[in-house]
Amino acid sequence: INAVVEQMQKHGLTAGTWHNVISVMRRYALGGITDHNVMLLAENLFQQARLLTGELSQRAQAYRRLALEQQEHMLQGFSFSMAPVMSMSELGAAVTEHFPAMGIHRWYVMYYGDVSAPQDFSSTQESYNVLFQYEDGKFEIPKKRTLLTTGQLTPQGNVPAKHRTTAVVMPLALARNRFGFMWAEMSTRDWEVYVRVRNLVSSALLRIMLVQQREQAQQQVERLLKEAHDHATELSIAKEWSEQTAAENAKLYSSEQARRRAAEALTRALRQISSLGKVDEVPGQIIAQLEHVIPHERSALFLDDVNGVRLAAHRGFPAGAPIEELNYNINGTSILHFLTKQTEPMLVNDIQQTRGWGQSQWLPSDRSVLSLPLNPKNKFIGMLIITRSEPSAFNHDDVLLASTFALQATIALENAELFDEVTRFNEMMNRMVEQRVAELGVAHDTLKKLDKNKSDFIQVAAHELRTPLTVIKGYMGMVKAAPAVQSNSALAQAVEGVLQGTERLHQVVNSMLDVARLENQVLNPHLDLVTLGPILRLIQKDYAEDLQARQLALELDTDINSMPPVLADSELLQKALDNVIVNAIKFTPDGGRINVTAAIIPNGADQLCEIRVRDTGIGIDPANHKIVFEKLYQLGKVELHSSGRTKFKGGGPGLGLAIAAGIVKAHRGKIWVESPGYDEEKLPGSTFFIQIPLAK
Repeated sequence: INAVVEQMQKHGLTAGTWHNVISVMRRYALGGITDHNVMLLAENLFQQARLLTGELSQRAQAYRRLALEQQEHMLQGFSFSMAPVMSMSELGAAVTEHFPAMGIHRWYVMYYGDVSAPQDFSSTQESYNVLFQYEDGKFEIPKKRTLLTTGQLTPQGNVPAKHRTTAVVMPLALARNRFGFMWAEMSTRDWEVYVRVRNLVSSALLRIMLVQQREQAQQQVERLLKEAHDHATELSIAKEWSEQTAAENAKLYSSEQARRRAAEALTRALRQISSLGKVDEVPGQIIAQLEHVIPHERSALFLDDVNGVRLAAHRGFPAGAPIEELNYNINGTSILHFLTKQTEPMLVNDIQQTRGWGQSQWLPSDRSVLSLPLNPKNKFIGMLIITRSEPSAFNHDDVLLASTFALQATIALENAELFDEVTRFNEMMNRMVEQRVAELGVAHDTLKKLDKNKSDFIQVAAHELRTPLTVIKGYMGMVKAAPAVQSNSALAQAVEGVLQGTERLHQVVNSMLDVARLENQVLNPHLDLVTLGPILRLIQKDYAEDLQARQLALELDTDINSMPPVLADSELLQKALDNVIVNAIKFTPDGGRINVTAAIIPNGADQLCEIRVRDTGIGIDPANHKIVFEKLYQLGKVELHSSGRTKFKGGGPGLGLAIAAGIVKAHRGKIWVESPGYDEEKLPGSTFFIQIPLAK
């Protein structure tokens, strides 16, 4: 299960796929388990696996949130490094420090041929120069300026000719004037990184340009002051020009500071809405944070769900107004209809100058309306409307800032929906697990009752059979001793057969009684010093005729005679060894061998006597190594077994190994079996191990 979970996590599969795979594993795994205890253990493992996948799913969500926070922290670090930049060297130091962590390896900034007179967006530039570049961890400013055509966006001589490049190209603009563009080979797929880099670089270049202009102005002032004695008029003109330039620079600096404050407000707002987990909290928080990013009079958030488009959150509308009837339209068609078919914001600078504009009559007459579609992956999920009272109140920076906020709001809504789905799925799985646990508890109680009924039946049947068997055995002994029977060989043979069958049935009844005593824990061994050799030789003698009839060899290792005595009940130990050896005889084909050995095994400060019974029989499937010691268990089909206790695959009640296991456990010992598998042709054989404490 751990290996499956690691593979699913390695390939980035979803939590739903994890649960489906584990459910399929559970259905096939539990179908092949017959032992109740093993089934309970397997069900417990699969329950833990479900809990583990749920926990991993939550960790994956936490990891994604952490990754977003780390990325934001990284971008803030770059922003703080770029904030005081006043020269190209400081800009290069900031880029060299932060670009490796941001995953940007190849980056160029190009400017158009005439930077001193930047063109409007609508103009077409025919050539550009490389201003500076970042490659292989190094920031460089080319000394040689080569004029390149705008039709070739990839910087010539810097990217290998056979290198397939996925790049992002963004314009660099001040106010509405474009002075160049940025080219970056895409390594990270997060568009936010490139947008922030573009904005910060534009701001830094603006400050550098301002510093250069300020230095030039200062030099000009100094030159004019030097010539002041001879050119008083020129000095006055120069002073006036210098003051005007300083005022313009201050205005530009103030504008840049306002843009920087807006970016910081956007960052705080995005961090706030990204930290929410419940779907119901997100719309209201989006409207609340929007006020901090873009000041406005009124705003509304519409969301599309199974019941259609609904108003999810709003701000600034009159109290008591029928807000559910809020409507904005053009020529009677709701602006929702237009936004569902486009990805760009829709800006109305003045509703009074817009032909066909309509809105709810109770609405205040806000002149500027900005509508932003929420459509991740080209799927419309809602729209965000912002209004201001003055006409043309939204500039290009406002639209860009609002679009960025709308994109992050869309992500927050999707994340909240996913979190809600996962939460509901976890609750459903918990209910299903509780239901399955209750069903398993009922099944467990039923199996306990059935097992008790089986034990009670064995005990009652054994007691009820023992008395008539004793009577039959006594009377048949008297019949056998009668002269009429002894003089008739056929009749004597029939009586002998009845006596053998009665003795066999008597052994079965005794085995049933032994099992009943073991289960009722009334078997108390009388421990004494017992030597293994005499017990094993007595068992060998008891089955000498059966072994000879089937041409089997029961070999006792000579080291058994030198083994120290064990602390055991001799009668019970003999019965346990007898059942294990009879089992070996029963499942070893004619002509096979059974070898019994013994050895001393250390067990901490004590020592154990380990007895091994190795046969050349048909073997035991590894899946049955534990269940063979359960009472009434039979290998193979019972109807195919032959009769007789020592015949090949002879039938029996399936109690011998259970009795042996119970006796060994009563002696505080261990018993188990090892076998490579079951095969009636290759005869892999089996080895039974019995460990009994040695006498101290």
